[in-house]
Amino acid sequence: MRINTYCFIILLIISFLFLSCDNGKSKNDINENKTFAPLSKYYPNGTISVKKMKIYDDLFSSIIKKYNFNGSVLVALNGYIVYEYNKGYSNIQLKDELTDSSLFQIASITKMFTASAILLLKQEGKLKLDDKVTKYIPSFKYPNITILQLLQHRSGLPKYEYLSDNVSNREKGLSNMDVINLLNCYYPPLNFTPGSNFLYSNTGYVVLALIIEKVSGQKYSDFLSAKLFKPSEMNNTFVVDKLNGINKSRVTIGSRGNSQRSSLWEHSILDDVVGDKGIYSTTRDLLNWYRSLSLGRILNDTNINLMLTFNKSKPNSVRAYGLGIRWKNIDGRDFIYHNGRWNGYRSAYVYRPDTKLLVIALSNTAHSAPRIATNIIDLYDKKVGKLKINSKEGEEEKD
Repeated sequence: MRINTYCFIILLIISFLFLSCDNGKSKNDINENKTFAPLSKYYPNGTISVKKMKIYDDLFSSIIKKYNFNGSVLVALNGYIVYEYNKGYSNIQLKDELTDSSLFQIASITKMFTASAILLLKQEGKLKLDDKVTKYIPSFKYPNITILQLLQHRSGLPKYEYLSDNVSNREKGLSNMDVINLLNCYYPPLNFTPGSNFLYSNTGYVVLALIIEKVSGQKYSDFLSAKLFKPSEMNNTFVVDKLNGINKSRVTIGSRGNSQRSSLWEHSILDDVVGDKGIYSTTRDLLNWYRSLSLGRILNDTNINLMLTFNKSKPNSVRAYGLGIRWKNIDGRDFIYHNGRWNGYRSAYVYRPDTKLLVIALSNTAHSAPRIATNIIDLYDKKVGKLKINSKEGEEEKD
């Protein structure tokens, strides 16, 4: 009876007050005055010849036309754009045209940024990956889970999405702290002993976003903006709580299908929970993220290598998860990637390290962005995989 009363009180708080996150800010924690040379200095326009741009356009457009893709696609070689596509509707019912500045929810690709923020705090000496979650969230009822286990999806935490069905007030969105309260209230059992297995977990990355706030003293969105987006010239990238200041015509709406008759996704009580999702961006901004990491603007080599240390579930596994990023091997080809899917949005961020080919695909319909990205890579490997990239100029030269 005492447990039921406790749960009732917690749910009452969640439903009517919706606890706000700590938005305190310390200038000593975030060096917002640090400046970098423009990315264009390292990736000047015109590096790839017009002739070769035409070849790539003819090559990749065949895939886009095949699927009549609604969204944005960008293909880059060694950080240089060789193909771009922005076509379709930001609102499929109203037929509002997409542009290169249209904002898409990137869904689980957000995890790449959450992991990078954690690694940056580690790099700054503000946390350790083997720290227990309870060090930063004392009320958390699962005492033996570490930050590293959250990053690797090896915590065993249950899915928070199912717990939200118990919230009576559906008008306002849950916060990350509300998710913690729900976990504490219902206290569902772990799926396994932390560290003993792998289970993809949105819950873990929700907890990580809250740890970022506790350690930095800033809101998750403010920390990412200052420490990740701004240094990377990601000027069109925002966490969901910052969308109120953005022209609504730029923000795409997720659709349940591909036709004008398809219904649009309505606001979900989970839309404001961040860390596992919640970032809106463009293909060009996501390319700048790759460029920024390549130039060492955010993470040093040690932490980049940590991110790309893939924990294979089996010795001969062809798929594995690093820290906020996935790896797979298909027919002897390595792919470093992350896909995303949330309420009408589909996203793909796929990199081939041996050819230095990066494909970014974003859609606000039921079109499969991962399929588009994979098909483009397969076609490139088949048609022009024998070309070698000059790392200084970005041009291709035959062996």
